Amino acid sequence: MNLRNVLSICYFTVLFFSALCGILRLNRMVYSRLFFVFLPIPFAITTEILVHYYGQKAYISYHIYNALELTFTSVYFVRFVNSGNWLKIGIGLGLCWMTLALLNLFLFQSGNRLNSYFLILESFTVIALAIYALFRLFLDDFMKSLWSNLDFWIWALQLFFWSSTLFYWAFIELIPNTKVTYYDAINHFQAMANIIFYIGLSYVFVRYKRIGYEY
Repeated sequence: MNLRNVLSICYFTVLFFSALCGILRLNRMVYSRLFFVFLPIPFAITTEILVHYYGQKAYISYHIYNALELTFTSVYFVRFVNSGNWLKIGIGLGLCWMTLALLNLFLFQSGNRLNSYFLILESFTVIALAIYALFRLFLDDFMKSLWSNLDFWIWALQLFFWSSTLFYWAFIELIPNTKVTYYDAINHFQAMANIIFYIGLSYVFVRYKRIGYEY
């Protein structure tokens, strides 16, 4: 078994494990902003299963999934900054991201191609949101412990993962497929970034014990 297969098995394992951890906390998270951190995971599992079995024919599911993922992340951010109109803003952002995803689908990258253009946009967006969110947390004088704050862990994970994703999609096309060593290395690095991200989310879900709106 090669490293690619090992990383693939590890990825699916931690993806399902993070979903399980979220489901076990779902009754407590459903009214909190952390619920929008959990929501992309079922869609991620569905998308990965479709692509695993149908290959390139199912690439269109990535177009849909990433638009939903960015929508949920945006709603989580809006609730994090305590906007009273989070639902209206979230719907507006969701329509915006879905429109851009559809434009990319019909004008630039069809359903049998990976949506790298939208992923680069999503990377820039989430990185900006994460930096701002972490900046707010660092300036919070009333926070007792940054390390025990779940929002800190979520945004730190988002910053790490989407920085890695931006690097991957921005530079993968610059490496010729003939350079197998470098091509495989960057794919393995991104796979490990996925694994670390979902391990981190599992940790967040396990740590979540509060009922209400604090998170």
